[in-house]
Amino acid sequence: MKTIIASALVLCGMGLFAETLVAHWDFSKGINPLKDSIRMNIRGKSAIAKEGKDVFLRINGDGKTAAGIITKGIHKKLTPASFRAEVTFRLGKGFSPSTNQFLLDSKYVPYPHKQAVHNKGFILYLARATRTSADKYYPVATIGFGTTSLSLTGKLFTLPAGKKCTLSFSWNGKDTAEFKVDGVVNSTHKNVKNGAPVAPAHYPMCIGDRYSGDFSPVNGDIFEVKVFDLTAAKK
Repeated sequence: MKTIIASALVLCGMGLFAETLVAHWDFSKGINPLKDSIRMNIRGKSAIAKEGKDVFLRINGDGKTAAGIITKGIHKKLTPASFRAEVTFRLGKGFSPSTNQFLLDSKYVPYPHKQAVHNKGFILYLARATRTSADKYYPVATIGFGTTSLSLTGKLFTLPAGKKCTLSFSWNGKDTAEFKVDGVVNSTHKNVKNGAPVAPAHYPMCIGDRYSGDFSPVNGDIFEVKVFDLTAAKK
């Protein structure tokens, strides 16, 4: 896990923003590439694997027990009030044990809940288009505002098994969200009603599976994960 204090101005569909990269997992360097206050634990049969020149986190989840990796403790900087999360991964052949495949999860419950602890943090996952389709997915994000939560869905896209993909989701902390697939805008949500800054997560960050409950592992491998803090650029 690598923490970098580096800022860049980016021009995207959401406007001009300053991005600060606050967390970067590069699994070619293991689950803890650099010494950092944020450390990770491997869950279940997940492991760092190598094929040719590629080194990655292989999830190996069965949907019955926890998989992926998880932070040791809760780290506020992993759930900025406005953020962008980016995951580079590939899916394996066949079907995941779950219709939904969780890439990132610090929220646990993917819908509004009467308990405030379940309305904090965020989730980024893939939802299979149908029970029989193995290569068509919707990107979905759920974000918690403290007292309630909001789910946003991108457009259907095709992702063949074995193809490396980078999925990005941005939330401006107020009313605008954007999904990108391999750097191309998949969908933009503007003028979102009842939007708010993300509430800092109550749970650790899990990569490659759901935090707990009915597990929803990624059927495949994860190469990199990045989390950015977004702030409005000074005019």
